[in-house]
Amino acid sequence: MSKLKTLVAFASLSAFVGCTTSLDVAGKGGAPRSASKRRANAPSYEDPTGVKTVDAPDGAKVESASAEALQRQVAILQGELEDAKVQGKLIEEQMQARVRALELEKTQLIAELEKARTQAPAPALLPETGPKGAEALWELGLADVKAGRFEAALGPFGEITKSYGKDPRHPFAILGVGFAHYRLKQFKDAAVVFNQFIDKHPKHPSASLAWFGGGASLSQLGQADDAKLFFDEVVKRYPKSAEAREAKVLLAAKRKKPAADLFALFPAWTKGAPKSAVPAGR
Repeated sequence: MSKLKTLVAFASLSAFVGCTTSLDVAGKGGAPRSASKRRANAPSYEDPTGVKTVDAPDGAKVESASAEALQRQVAILQGELEDAKVQGKLIEEQMQARVRALELEKTQLIAELEKARTQAPAPALLPETGPKGAEALWELGLADVKAGRFEAALGPFGEITKSYGKDPRHPFAILGVGFAHYRLKQFKDAAVVFNQFIDKHPKHPSASLAWFGGGASLSQLGQADDAKLFFDEVVKRYPKSAEAREAKVLLAAKRKKPAADLFALFPAWTKGAPKSAVPAGR
């Protein structure tokens, strides 16, 4: 813009000088000066575009140089514009490629989720209330244990412990929850559950299983001293039980760790539970 203003100024000056020289006269007689003298005395100006030196009176030369300079500027700007267009197109293509990749990832994720949903087993319909509800839940839990679905067994056994506190299966359901946690190597949860059994049913015939289960869980957690206290109680309280025999083996250090599956170690853990008329299975 500054160059353009300069060009306009020189063009105006050239026109002004051209007019005044045509009216100029020399000497007292007022005779016009010759053209050669006028050209000789006319000042010269540097072309602001840096192209060449021009005589200020010759407006055509100034206008020609100015046009050439502007044309070069336009060419430069056009080149820069083309470069910007190319760069913008590259960025747009990169963004479109990223969007396509994200859409593909989304499609794959949706397909995987749908596949997992269709392959997941349908949850069992749990009975709501009443003795028959506890009975059905008990049979569902036993079926899960028999099939090795220990995580699934936590559902029906846990529901009995929460909703059927007065049902005769309640103590056995607590043992089922504890044994399932233990089998899943969730030893902290198992230890808590076995302690709950001892607190709620201290005189129950199956309390020996809870005492042993508590000691086994602590042993698996590396708390040998605490585990020894539980095993000692088993031997002291239930000396003729299968749990006491197993506890003696562990106390004598004949085996470093308890068995990994209490369901298998004590297959009669449900002894004393009411017989069910509800068919087992899910």
